[in-house]
Amino acid sequence: MAQPALPPENTTPRQESPKERLSERFPMVVWRRSSDAAGSSSAFLRRLVIGVIAINLFVCALAGFWLNHGRLQDQADAATATRNLAQILEQYIVGVVGKVDLALLNVVDEYDHQAAKGAIDARALNEQLALQQAHLPEIISLRVADADGTVKYGPGVASGTPVNITDREYFRRARDDAQSGLIVAKPVFARISKKWAIVLARRLNRPDGSFAGVVYVNLALEQLSKTFSSLEVGKLGIISLRDAELGLVARHPELGAPGSAIGQKIVSKKLQELVAAGQTSGTYLTRAGTDGIERTFAFRRLSNPPYYIFVGLATEDYLAEWRNSAVNALALVALFILTTLISSWLLYRAWQRQVTVVEALAREETRFRAMADYTYDWEYWQGPNLEIIYMTPSCERITGYSQEEFMAEPGLLDRIIHPEDRHLMAEHLSDATYQDEATLDFRIVRRDGEICWIAHGCRAVYGADDRFMGRRASNREISDRKQAEEGLRLLSETLDQRVKEEIAKNIDQERLLIQQSRLAAMGEMISNIAHQWRQPLNALGLLLANIKDANDYHELDTALIDESTAKGQQLIQKMSTTIDDFRNFFKPNKLKEDFRLAETIEQTLELIGHSLKNHNIAVQMTGGGAIQVNGYPNEFSQVLLNVLNNAKDAMLERQVRAGSIEISLEQDEKTAWVVIRDNAGGIPDDILPKIFDPYFTTKEKGTGIGLYMSKMIMEHMNGTIEARNVGEGAEFLLRLPQGT
Repeated sequence: MAQPALPPENTTPRQESPKERLSERFPMVVWRRSSDAAGSSSAFLRRLVIGVIAINLFVCALAGFWLNHGRLQDQADAATATRNLAQILEQYIVGVVGKVDLALLNVVDEYDHQAAKGAIDARALNEQLALQQAHLPEIISLRVADADGTVKYGPGVASGTPVNITDREYFRRARDDAQSGLIVAKPVFARISKKWAIVLARRLNRPDGSFAGVVYVNLALEQLSKTFSSLEVGKLGIISLRDAELGLVARHPELGAPGSAIGQKIVSKKLQELVAAGQTSGTYLTRAGTDGIERTFAFRRLSNPPYYIFVGLATEDYLAEWRNSAVNALALVALFILTTLISSWLLYRAWQRQVTVVEALAREETRFRAMADYTYDWEYWQGPNLEIIYMTPSCERITGYSQEEFMAEPGLLDRIIHPEDRHLMAEHLSDATYQDEATLDFRIVRRDGEICWIAHGCRAVYGADDRFMGRRASNREISDRKQAEEGLRLLSETLDQRVKEEIAKNIDQERLLIQQSRLAAMGEMISNIAHQWRQPLNALGLLLANIKDANDYHELDTALIDESTAKGQQLIQKMSTTIDDFRNFFKPNKLKEDFRLAETIEQTLELIGHSLKNHNIAVQMTGGGAIQVNGYPNEFSQVLLNVLNNAKDAMLERQVRAGSIEISLEQDEKTAWVVIRDNAGGIPDDILPKIFDPYFTTKEKGTGIGLYMSKMIMEHMNGTIEARNVGEGAEFLLRLPQGT
């Protein structure tokens, strides 16, 4: 084979170096040094610590707010309960006094009728007294004393042992005051029955109007104590009855032996101030003057008799359940803090691994750049017009020509190809603009005339805008080609694995955000459980009290027991259903499914309905009874919960008195949507575009992930969430694809 003519020697002036031309046309990527990465790691650690502290402080504050709110609510409920019980007791005592006074008046009429005839018929009068006493189970005795104070008539009066009552207060008042009316005396120890009693008496007159004696009733204090004990006031609660001078008349439980504390006037300073101010009713919190136990008291002043009724519920009793809730809440907070600490530690470890990877990549970039300049192979970058952009110095070792010569004369690449192989290169170049990688084995003629086989591989180079930027070529001897190809393949697999690992880390971080959003909602959920349980618990308490009253008054029968048992089972089932509803709320859906939009909204409203009602917020839903959508119902409930809670918080912050939330459901051929509108004043225009951004919040203790997670959840269900201001408040639009 004839030797091809050698290319002429190049005598052109010095050109720019390949590195200079490369840096002018294409800026190089500058990797961070190890110190920069270390600084970034420290900054990340600081941000992570601050974030964890902020989240934990928020959760602690939220738990503290909830516990304080629960305590205040329990105190308010205790005050309401004491007022109700005091009112019930007032009605009972007034009713008993009314019945007793009616009996006294009947006896007075009978006495006047007999006196008008000129003589008292003892048998008839005793029968009348026995008849009236039979209608009054609350009293000990109903008797008549003459003008000398001798007890002469009534059941249990013995003729041989006369009892004189001239020393009694009620006798003297009736004797000295012809217009005395109904007399209610202070408690006395009855001389005949030997029991403590409240005496109610009326004056008896002769036909000429002169004093003829008294008819009186001994109302058993033990009956009052029994009535007091039938009311549920807790282990340390008390019920007491005091006279106009605050002297003790009756108390449950009693202080010491029965009757030993009657007349005692030890009361709290707070009560003394209220009575001195002329208040006839009220509620106050103080420590009792007798035993020093803190209680919430309600009192009412009776007009006749002029007594005070007091009902006190001990703080230790009515806050017992709150203390249990507080312990559970603190345990949950501690668990949350532990979880965030572990999660942040794992996140920091992941970040450190990422920094290590970045540093390794930076070292590899430096190593590959050194390899490019000092590579054993002959490599170059040829532009779209066949100009040489970059060529490795190793070209001179393989071809005998320097970098400068190739840069100055782009046609030199074609001239050194063996004439018999130039058509192969022409065909190769015609394919090199669209193939991923093109290879070719061909021969070149070195400067010294030696023929050398080259294993040639090239790849088209494209910019970010898909503009063709030439091709990058690598040339080496055939014996080295396999080794180079293997190295490139291992590098490709390593990069692919790193990409997969980073994607997995991002997915884990997203799941962590979702979990954090659910944990942030847990405090509100616990508050909602408390709201929903309070009513059935109160109802159960009243049901048990009714059973006790029915038993005390011998009205308890099988029908009442069956009815009460059925009502109790209904209340317990309602409480159990509440737990199931909240447990199902925190159970994420794994697969998309068709679900009824109205049913899911109603279930969500059941979770927070009591909380909204407690804050005087009305909710109205219209339309869409049969609309079905496709997605994750529990996750959609979380979106609804975030929007409704934000509306509630805005109303409370702006003190909206009559809060209102309107929910409407609509659909078209492919899409269904929910419109939630409130009257909380709307969202400021300058922050409206940012409300769905991560970690953006206007609340003092907000996290900024609620609406961001809501948007993420809606997008996962191929839906959208939007917000705007309409009328007196904000309007949220939630769109979802219809179900099949």
